[in-house]
Amino acid sequence: MDFDGYEGSRGGAGPHRQGGGRPEDGGAEEAALPAESRLPGETRRIFDKNGALYLQWRLPNAALANPACRDAVARAAKISTGLRHDHLRASLEFRDGALWLHDTNDAQQRLEVWLKGFSNGCAMPESAFPVIRHIAEALDYAAGKGAVPQDFGPDSVTILPEGDDGYPAGLLEEFVVADAVRSALAGIGAGARPAAIGAVWRAPELRSGGKAAATAAANQWTLAAILYRMLSGRLPDESSFRPIRLLRSGQNKALRRALSPDPRRRFARCADFVHMAETGAPPGPSRLGASLTAALLVLGIAAAAWYVREVRSSAVDPGALAPIGEDGAELEEVPVKRLSPEAERQLEKALAARKDGRWNDCLAAARAVLGEDPGHAQARELATEAEDERRPWVEIEADRPGAWVAHNGAKVRLPTRIRLEPGGRAGPWDIVADIDGEKWSAFIPEFTVDRDCSGTRKRRVELRRGEVGAGAERKRRTVTLPDGKSLTMIWCPPGTFRMGRRGSGNERAVRLTKGFWLAETELTVGQWKSVRGRSPSSLAKWSNSFKRPPIPDIGERPLENVSWEEASAFMDELNASRCEPGLHFRLPTEAEWEYACRAGTEGDFAGAPEDVAWFEKTAMTARVIDNNTKVTIGERIVPQPPKRKRANAWGFYDMHGNVAEWCADFWTERPWETMPRGSAADDPAVLSGGGRGEGHVVRGGNVRSPAEDCASHARREAAMPSDGQRDGFAGVLDTISKMQGSGDWHYRDIGLRLAADGE
Repeated sequence: MDFDGYEGSRGGAGPHRQGGGRPEDGGAEEAALPAESRLPGETRRIFDKNGALYLQWRLPNAALANPACRDAVARAAKISTGLRHDHLRASLEFRDGALWLHDTNDAQQRLEVWLKGFSNGCAMPESAFPVIRHIAEALDYAAGKGAVPQDFGPDSVTILPEGDDGYPAGLLEEFVVADAVRSALAGIGAGARPAAIGAVWRAPELRSGGKAAATAAANQWTLAAILYRMLSGRLPDESSFRPIRLLRSGQNKALRRALSPDPRRRFARCADFVHMAETGAPPGPSRLGASLTAALLVLGIAAAAWYVREVRSSAVDPGALAPIGEDGAELEEVPVKRLSPEAERQLEKALAARKDGRWNDCLAAARAVLGEDPGHAQARELATEAEDERRPWVEIEADRPGAWVAHNGAKVRLPTRIRLEPGGRAGPWDIVADIDGEKWSAFIPEFTVDRDCSGTRKRRVELRRGEVGAGAERKRRTVTLPDGKSLTMIWCPPGTFRMGRRGSGNERAVRLTKGFWLAETELTVGQWKSVRGRSPSSLAKWSNSFKRPPIPDIGERPLENVSWEEASAFMDELNASRCEPGLHFRLPTEAEWEYACRAGTEGDFAGAPEDVAWFEKTAMTARVIDNNTKVTIGERIVPQPPKRKRANAWGFYDMHGNVAEWCADFWTERPWETMPRGSAADDPAVLSGGGRGEGHVVRGGNVRSPAEDCASHARREAAMPSDGQRDGFAGVLDTISKMQGSGDWHYRDIGLRLAADGE
């Protein structure tokens, strides 16, 4: 294992280390930083002259001032410096009252801190077992060297979320010298056992109040308690063992055995416990165990032969020999309960359903068996497994090998299954792969899990070169508009993508050299009115004629029927208000708009069209009512309020359909002709044009558009009306006539989405 360039966590000669891992003299004080530690005394991080990072633990003054205490610590340090294990942080050197250890810097986390990174405070088995396996190996190794931790508990374990095998790595913190220091300080009345390692983490045989020394068996009990806490979120109930639902029957048996109050019933080694807890299969017998088993078998055969010979030679009838039970009573034969033919058929049905992955059928059949025999072990195990499989899971796989997902602080290789909580939120997840030294990635945004969701949902992601998403989903900024309404902006980092329709020959590589902010949703009527007052929306204009708007939630619907000039004037007024210092609002360029719309995808839509877009197939109508006469004028297809469809991978809503969106660019019929074919074009934009009336680019399609007009690459021109200028607002009567179908308005269904520069 290689942590931050070290070969092993201590010992050996790593690339940043010389002299077998001993810190170099003369340069160790080049950089010293205080470090938090549960060890008594002062702990600092120190870089030596070779750039290697160490922990320097200086003993407390009370220990240094007492010769007996100092000698005891020196003897313990000699043992510690002789320990070399990849998952044990042992001492490198003890000199001048200070202990030197290798440091993994900020890569490691305390166990409790790591567990808080999981959605419910419990680790998944695929993350927990590697950590426990590493600690078990370190404990067995130390016990073999005659060194048994006396204060082993959760604080003795730290986590490196990204080990060399892609899974979390467990690290057993230095204990030999620490135990000696605590014992010595307690002996001179200068210290005591830390409160963090209390009775709840100590084996039952160590809680009598005496000074019994911890044993390897006692530490195995603590290790099992830590694993139980990691998987269930609670301490084990010693009065009645409660199985963990995530584990199979054999795995729970391993936990029950390791948590036995009788040390003799526990496993011979911690590694044996972890093996059975992870696989459900008992550990294989050792050579000595196999020899003893063979010897006992031979003795048993010989004893049986002798018994038969004696019975045959006896004058007493063998049938008259009654078995002896308690108080001389005969032993009752325990009857074996057999299933009825129907229950046998149900059991076979459950096994077949399990093999085919039909978990509903498996559960129903297993419950039918349990209805006849509640104690049937196989049926109970099948029912438990089926119940667990019917809970919501997401199965993630990538289109390229070697990818992993950063989930709850753990690095998990794909394909993998991640358990979800019904009715809760899951994600977001970064998918990363290193292919031939080049970084590939994908991004899965946060989503809500339906309460009635059950079973496994498959999610196949397409990896792309570079950092897809690059944290855009998590970097947000809330802008407060002049009248108090809020607007959420999402950061789009610099990046490269292919712009244009795939397979058309017109797509080009585009590089955006600067990041920018883009609004999460289209601008609503209410947000427009908070800056400019009266709205140009054809829906909102009804409120100019009637006392109340005919659509009650008009303020929450996207603004439409706005010209490019009006959109530009809105930006100028918003910037003049200085509602968000440091941001300069503008319209996005055409390249920026498509970059955010695609969100790392290559197809026509950043998701299934029915899931992400309001277009002609998914359009919805609203009743238009004259509030003076209470007469229904009719129904009209209208844009829908934001966030009623799914967001794309970067968190943007309604980039496809609903209302079309203005871009900053002047219209160019064939923009790809000015872009190079062999290399990426940097920040393409057409921000200057001819005279008044020249068209601008409109993107995204609208609620009446066919699907192809709402695609990521789809573009069209919208120009000023040729039959006269527009002074910003159409007349009320003209608007009413357009709504009633007697004409068509030039900017109907065109809205805008705010972009901004600044950090």
